[in-house]
Amino acid sequence: MNCVVSVIVPCYNQSIYLKDSLQSVLNQSFTQWECIIVNDGSTDDTEKIALEWINKDIRFKYIFKKNGGLSGARNAGIKASNSKYIFVLDADDYLHKDLLKLSIDRIKNEDTIGVVTSWGKKIYPNGNSIDFKPKGGGLENFLLENSAIGNSFFLKEVWQQVGGYDENMKKGYEDWEFYIRICKTKWKIVVIEEFLFYYRQREKSMRVVAVNKFDAENRLYIYNKHSDLINKYGILIINHYLQKSTSCRKEILKKMNSIEYQIGLIILKPFRLIKNAFK
Repeated sequence: MNCVVSVIVPCYNQSIYLKDSLQSVLNQSFTQWECIIVNDGSTDDTEKIALEWINKDIRFKYIFKKNGGLSGARNAGIKASNSKYIFVLDADDYLHKDLLKLSIDRIKNEDTIGVVTSWGKKIYPNGNSIDFKPKGGGLENFLLENSAIGNSFFLKEVWQQVGGYDENMKKGYEDWEFYIRICKTKWKIVVIEEFLFYYRQREKSMRVVAVNKFDAENRLYIYNKHSDLINKYGILIINHYLQKSTSCRKEILKKMNSIEYQIGLIILKPFRLIKNAFK
C-alpha cells in the first residue's frame, strides 16, 4: 500500500496517553498512512508501548532520539517520513476518525493551501470540554495570536520550504512561529469547520506551565526573529495584546523608535496616503 500521509507522534514521558493517541490513528477511515512514533528520550515505558504497536500493524514505525524538545522530535519524524502529507499529533491528544480523509479532500481543492486545520475540543480531567474554533487565513490572521491548532495537516513540501520547526523554541509557541513562516511564503492556512481534534488540557502539564510562564519571552523571540513584521505592523501589534506585557511592550516600542523603523515610516508614508485615498 502506498503511503500518502505520515502521522508524526512525538512522545516524551506521556506513555499513559500514547495508546489512545495511536488508537485514534488506527481508527482513521483513510487508511493509506504511516505513523512514526518519536521517543524524545523518555524515561517511562514509551518504548515498550511503541514496540507493541509496531507488532500490531506494520504502518507504525518507531524512532528513539536524545531529548531535544518538541520541535526537534517533530523534525526528526518528518525527515524519516515517506509521504506527501504530514500530520503532527502530540502523544496526549487524539483524532476524529475522519480527520485525515477530510484534510486530504480539503487540501486537494486549491493549489495555494499549505496547511489544513480544524475545530477542536479541549478535554479537561473532570470530563468537561471547551470548544475552540481557529480561523486560519493569511499572515495578518497570525500576527497577534496563533490562528490554527498546533497539530495540523500540511504538505511536506511546505515544511521543507520554510526550514521545519525552530528547534531553538523549547518553551512553547513553536507551531505559531512555524505558521508565521508559512504565511510569509504566501501559502494559505484553512480550517475545516468540524470538531476533528481532541486536546487534553492537563492543568499542571509541563507544556501548559511553560507556555504561561514564558509567554512574553516567546513572543519577543518571535518578533525579534520576524523583525520585518514590526516594521510593517508595529502599531497594530502594540495596540492589541502586547499591552498586557510590560516587557514585550518596551521591546517593541524600542524597535519602533529605532532609526531604521522611523526611516521606513517616512519612505512608506506617501504609499499609505495613496492607499487610503482609494479606500
